[in-house]
Order: sequence, then C-alpha cells, then structure tokens
Amino acid sequence: NYIDDDILHHLEVLHIPPSAPASDSEFIRRAYLDAAGILPTPSEVEQFTHDPAPDKRDRLVDSIMKRPEFVDYWTYKWSDLLLVTSNRLSDEEMWAYYNWIHDSVASNKAWDQFVYLIVTATGNTVENGAGNYWLIHRDPLDTTENMAQAFLGITITCAHCHNHPLAKWTQKDYYGMANLFARVRLKTYATTTTRPGIGNNFNDVTVYSASSGEFTDDRFMVVLPPKPLDAKALPETAPGDTRVYFAKWLTSPQNPFFARAVVNRIWRNFMGRGLVEPVDDMEKAAWNTDLLDWLAEDFAAHSYDVKHLIRQILT
Repeated sequence: NYIDDDILHHLEVLHIPPSAPASDSEFIRRAYLDAAGILPTPSEVEQFTHDPAPDKRDRLVDSIMKRPEFVDYWTYKWSDLLLVTSNRLSDEEMWAYYNWIHDSVASNKAWDQFVYLIVTATGNTVENGAGNYWLIHRDPLDTTENMAQAFLGITITCAHCHNHPLAKWTQKDYYGMANLFARVRLKTYATTTTRPGIGNNFNDVTVYSASSGEFTDDRFMVVLPPKPLDAKALPETAPGDTRVYFAKWLTSPQNPFFARAVVNRIWRNFMGRGLVEPVDDMEKAAWNTDLLDWLAEDFAAHSYDVKHLIRQILT
C-alpha cells in the first residue's frame, strides 16, 4: 500500500537499501506480539507458514484483531494513556473506567467518538465509566495539560509559568484553555444501593456541568475567554457546557493535531519509534512528513477506525 511506496522512495532518496521482507515465521511472531501482546502457538505458526495462499498475511491480521487478547492489549494501551489507576480512583470507579475502555475497544468505537465521550462525560461514574476521567483530573490546569498531551500530542506545561521563547503556546493560550473546564462539578454522596459485582455502602460520584463558572489565575487577575488552542474563543458569558465546544474542535477533521497524534502513537507501537519522537512533542518535524500526513488523512477518511489504521500498518 501507500506506506510501502512512500518508505521505499524515502530510502531511495537517502541511498539506504531496504531490508528484505520478513519471513513468514518472523511476520507471525511480530504481528501477534505487537498487535495482541501474545505469542502464536506452534500449531498456529505451522499452519500459517505452510499456507500457500497469497493473502494469508492479510487474513492473519484480520484474525488477530478478532481475538480477545487484541482487545485486552489495546485496552491496556489506552488505559495507560488515560492514567486508569486505583491510586486515584476507588476500585469500583477504576473498574468502571477500565470496562468502559474495554467495551469501546471490543466494539471498535471510532477514535473521535471515544475521545468526545470522555471529554463531555456526565453522570454517575460507576454507571458511565468515561466520567472517571474527571475524577482523575479535577483541576482545570491539570485537565488542560493532560488533554493537550493525551489527545493532541502537545506538551504545554511550560506555559503554566511563563512564555517559552521556543514554544508556540503562550500563557494566554494555556489559561484560556483551562477556562473551558471551569464548569465541571463533582457531586459525591453515600449510597446503600447494591450493584452487581460492587456491593453497597460506597460513595457515588456524579459528574455534571454547572450553567456558569470561570477560572481566574492570579497571573492575569482577569478571566480569559474560554478558548481551545488555535481556535476561536467563546464569549466569557457563553451558556452551557463549554466542554462540548472544546470536544467538537478537538475531534474535528480540521484539527491539525488530533488524528496525527494517535496515528503517531500507534505507529510507534509497531515500529518502536514514532514518526515524531517523542510522541508528546507533535510540534517537532516528523522524519517523514508525507507519510504522517497520509496516515492521518486516511485515518480521518475512514471515520477514525483504529482497526483500519492497524491493518494498514501491519500489511
């Protein structure tokens, strides 16, 4: 596919001879390990290496992506990205969050929908596992830094304290984005409701958005209009949940960072190094910009289908 053509051309320009294609035994081992975190059994290796069909590698990739281990592996990957941990969540909340991610991977939920549901999550955090993101990130500044890093591949931590001379994002960008998350509220109350697998007598937490609210930092002493990075600011008095405005900007095909960030993470999983490295510094130049652009455009054109992206890379 295009990946082969682009990389072969890139190597030709650099006068680097390409490596030989992987043997069948190398391919099946690497595909199993990198896509599902497991090794193939001896019988699976024997069956694959003795299969004369020209499309056997394509069929192998499709079969791996149907395995429960594939779901477990990518649930682990996204749980790591989203900081799912019992250190900051109760066991009930942690499992609700994990299971929500697991169900999303199992149903191959589109990446833009997956992220949108996290950003705009409301309701009981045991019933809606995505809401636990807001239990981990309770402070608008912490949320701002994590949103940028996890979903855009951008580190804006420096702007917390100063305008970095080599960074694009200023303190006004940083605190304007923080104001998008100032209306998130958590309501905690004890409950005796019994839930299957959880029991009773635990604290229930509900995530909701207040109708108004703003974030003020003593560096400016004024409220900065709520504003995503590189986007038009909302009026300070805009009603409703300002996270929705941010989520629509974040997951828009016109966002230059969103698709590229996750494409780069998934490429790194299979190749050991991102097209941009480190993966949280997407403002750096890619070693192959044309390839990164094509992968991001293809990913968006196929409705942010993670399995499609993985299939493109593996084949």
